[in-house]
Amino acid sequence: MSNDVVAGKASFFKFIVIPFFVISIFAQSYSNAFLNAFLVDNSKAVELARTNKISDSREVSLILQNVEKYNEKVQGNISVTQTNGKADITVTGEFWSAGLRLFSIIVLYFWLRPFFAYLKKRNEKHKIQALNRYNNFYRGIFSYLLAVHVIWFFTATLKTYLPGDFWRAIVYHSVWWLCECYLFYSFLEPSLFMFVSGAFLQPGVIAPNRSSLSIYGRLLTMLIFLVLVPMGILAAYIYKDYFLLYDFKYNALLLLTTSIVFLVGNMQLLYKSVQEPIDVLAEKMQKLAEGDYSVSTSVLFNDEIGRLKANFNSMVEQLKEREEMKDIFGKYVSIEIAKHLIKNHKVDLGGENIIATVLFSDIRNFTSMSEKMSPEEVVTMLNTYFAYITEPIMANNGVINKFIGDAVMAVFTPHLGSENHVEDAIKAAKEMRERLANLNNSKELKSEIKFGIGLNTGPLIAGNIGTQKRFEYTVIGDTVNVASRMESLSKALEHDIILSESTAEKIDKEFAKTLILEKSDPVQIKGKSLPMPVYKLIGFKTD
Repeated sequence: MSNDVVAGKASFFKFIVIPFFVISIFAQSYSNAFLNAFLVDNSKAVELARTNKISDSREVSLILQNVEKYNEKVQGNISVTQTNGKADITVTGEFWSAGLRLFSIIVLYFWLRPFFAYLKKRNEKHKIQALNRYNNFYRGIFSYLLAVHVIWFFTATLKTYLPGDFWRAIVYHSVWWLCECYLFYSFLEPSLFMFVSGAFLQPGVIAPNRSSLSIYGRLLTMLIFLVLVPMGILAAYIYKDYFLLYDFKYNALLLLTTSIVFLVGNMQLLYKSVQEPIDVLAEKMQKLAEGDYSVSTSVLFNDEIGRLKANFNSMVEQLKEREEMKDIFGKYVSIEIAKHLIKNHKVDLGGENIIATVLFSDIRNFTSMSEKMSPEEVVTMLNTYFAYITEPIMANNGVINKFIGDAVMAVFTPHLGSENHVEDAIKAAKEMRERLANLNNSKELKSEIKFGIGLNTGPLIAGNIGTQKRFEYTVIGDTVNVASRMESLSKALEHDIILSESTAEKIDKEFAKTLILEKSDPVQIKGKSLPMPVYKLIGFKTD
């Protein structure tokens, strides 16, 4: 059954009235046992029972100054006798105190009415008042119970007893009130708020002003009310030989039964409020570790579990923001470069020597093409073009270093994840050729595009270039310049993919068997003193 269904069925009668009377009976049995153990002297009844060897005689009952007489004066008693066929009704005690209880329940009902009205019908006009009652639920219930006991004490108990019983009456009512508060908390926490809270809070929202006992507080109160107090009462019974009396055997059995029942209930409370939330949180942490940043958890209370869940939600939000920044950052700076900088903690100016294969790609006749387009059309055309041809670079462990107008500069190096950088660069160039053919066949652009690609391999400097306030991670060196020259030669040699001699020489022998390369005559390369042969990548033998 969902939490909403349970919350919708919550009612004042089910969750307040019935528990109130049941818990009052149990709390009274606790306070009665406490009264008998510590506040009254029944030694005369014990002596009489020991002498007569009868634990439930009329004489013993008359001697016992137990709580039954105490309650008879406070709560009242009705006896019905029949004489000559006529009923004789005798009323004793202060029965208006029962009316006080009934009146107080009516007052409590009207205070909680917006709370249950909202749960039942989700009427928004009740939500503010309902949330107020929700945040102050225990304060209201405990204050109500205290007010009842105070009024009851001063209007009935104090009136009935002599000044010598004053402090005993105060202790008796205090123990009774504390037991009621604790048992109400034990009942309401798992059976009401574990379900009802969802009606007021959405996942990931922290409950405002919603407090609960700490885990230590729950364990301590459970230890006091369900272990130490019953054990103390039973120890007092044993010490005073009260088990010679039948009434005390019955009280002890009731006390033990009640303690066991509520101890089991408290274990369920601890499971629901501690173990179960931790288990659910562990599952969500596993999902978070797997990359699901949509996980969040409702924070119903401000105890240790609530703070843990709140911190978890905060962590999820921060990780989500970091992932979004990483995704955005990765669109401007290659994620491989970002990871490298983070891993090595290098954000200082300077560089390092690496071996890499550099790829340059440029659109043929871009200037004449762009003259016939509006600026918006040029941007659209370039974005579509780059979307096609950059995927093979990233798919083959390449890093896009920069876009220069219509040109792309990419780097393949073990330094940034490409172990077989020559092979990866050649595969990327070949797939870029295929992707460009797909783009032209798709008719997404108004005119056909042709490009040239140049590859060169060698040493270069990789690092941060710029100033302390603004720098760029890039690669520089003669290897980069020659790669750019290879791309320029592609137009003169009327071929789309040109490899430098240094790249061709570093091709693995097995991989070279799959390639169809055509060596050109030596050509003069700008910046070089001697002509150098270059290679055209015709295709793959397996194509």
